[in-house]
Amino acid sequence: MKSNTPYITVSQMREVDQLMINEYGISLIQMMENAGRHLAELTFRYMKFISEFPKITVIVGAGNNGGGGMVAARHFSNRGFNVTTILLSNESHLKPVPKKQWRILQNLPVKLINQPSVLRLKEIISNSDVIIDAIIGYGIIGYLRDITKEYIQIINNNSSIIVISLDAPTGFRFDKKNELASVVKATATLSLALPKVGMDDPKNKAILGDLYLGDISVPPTLYDQMGFGLVSPFISKPIIRIH
Repeated sequence: MKSNTPYITVSQMREVDQLMINEYGISLIQMMENAGRHLAELTFRYMKFISEFPKITVIVGAGNNGGGGMVAARHFSNRGFNVTTILLSNESHLKPVPKKQWRILQNLPVKLINQPSVLRLKEIISNSDVIIDAIIGYGIIGYLRDITKEYIQIINNNSSIIVISLDAPTGFRFDKKNELASVVKATATLSLALPKVGMDDPKNKAILGDLYLGDISVPPTLYDQMGFGLVSPFISKPIIRIH
């Protein structure tokens, strides 16, 4: 753990996002591009431990976390990897920026699957070497739908597959006890900007796996504005290991 890197609350992270957009003019698509690029780069580190031609499955939701996963899928495709992207929601439910990312993927050699059946999802995952979990990040609100819990269980039942989660494992509860049946168990998690309160709980280490931070280009003056008095943790590199 970097000694000068604080764990912030989910509400503080929402404030960081809003300040970046509204006061600093850093658009959501810029942040999403940074997140997805770093997600891909982190995944490449873990792929060296598996087969020469790994099959990558990117599982995305309709929100901004899913958009970051789609950016990563583009980077995998650009490097010649066999990549499938699964959208668990109806395409009509995509938020505007993720919808743009989805349309970009439609022009690339990426296999796109929309709302597969449970049996189809099981088949795809069982034939994958790497799973990118970009379904729901820190913006989780309320209870997970039963079908989402079923998706989570399918991922977790394939324990030999490398799972990289964006922002947080899907289903992760920052302020509550995590039920293992309702949260993706990640090999590694790429949190964005700063780690969140709840990720520092030793009980959650088995869920988060290796915890990293990815730089989404938050200006250090923004952290000063919020009273953190923080030196950017990304001075030397854009991805850092927390634990």
